[in-house]
Amino acid sequence: MRYLILSAADAARISARAEFTRLALGPWREFLIPAPSGHPLCVLVETPTGPAVTPRNPVHDTPDALVFFDGLPLHASFNAFDAAALTEHWRRASEVLGRFTLVRIDRADASLEIRTDPIASCPAYLATMPDYAWGITNIPSLAHRIAARGELDPLGVAGALCTPAALADRTLVTTVRTLPHASIIRVAPGQPPIVHNDDAAVTSGASRCDLRPDDAAGMFIDTITPVIARLRDAGFDLTCAITGGRDSRAVAALIAAIVPDPQYHFGGVETAPESRIAARAAAALGGSFELKSDPHEPTGDNYDAAEHYLLNKYCGLIEFSYLRPPPSTEPDYN
Repeated sequence: MRYLILSAADAARISARAEFTRLALGPWREFLIPAPSGHPLCVLVETPTGPAVTPRNPVHDTPDALVFFDGLPLHASFNAFDAAALTEHWRRASEVLGRFTLVRIDRADASLEIRTDPIASCPAYLATMPDYAWGITNIPSLAHRIAARGELDPLGVAGALCTPAALADRTLVTTVRTLPHASIIRVAPGQPPIVHNDDAAVTSGASRCDLRPDDAAGMFIDTITPVIARLRDAGFDLTCAITGGRDSRAVAALIAAIVPDPQYHFGGVETAPESRIAARAAAALGGSFELKSDPHEPTGDNYDAAEHYLLNKYCGLIEFSYLRPPPSTEPDYN
């Protein structure tokens, strides 16, 4: 779900609004929230509909606050994927699981609070604009279009060329930064955004993975079981991506321990070794298996397009692992 939060003068706001309109993939809403000082906040949020969205409710507006999210927030005690419930339980936002960026704007003073998940799986970008204006969006091309002209960032360029992910908060230019993971970003009226890290393990450099396998599996099951029950009760169609790799097969086994009728899927060519391994693993776990692919059967050459197509088409499903690597690569037989 694409969005843009903008604090800018009228001319810049109109220009950015036009860019957002051009890039939006579906219906959207606009909210203009007056601020006691500085520019008013202009919020543009997609409001998608259809079976891939329901029963998610990503936007909720009240006289007190505007709350919306990107991704799929989860909680064991309330339906965090419903922005109305998220509004009611905002004080428990630090307990939310899943992949998400959560946004709350207080209508009384136009103050803003953004929370990012532990691995920043729903990237958001802060664009510094002329005349102390700024914008926050999850559309990287839009962030670069509205940002002030900046210098090339050497670390950002190096990250784009040499690594699969960005280095820290860097992008190609100095006037666009990504919002950090596991953090709270607060914006007071008339002030620039301030980042507060909310994850003690991240701050201290400690690892949450320093556990024995049995302990890690038990923690996963204890955490995810009530979440899955809540999702099933809400009507979500749950499926687990499975590949030939050990990591996804381990998660698939944990899901089989929780769900009585696990469903698995993989995106690839039917004759690919990894597709066959995934099918065998699903059968061994007592679950159903479906090979999802685009009509042209994705190969190493068109796998990116096929993966994008699958993730868009099945965005309402819960993805526990990525569809990587492409079917043309050698599978991991361990």
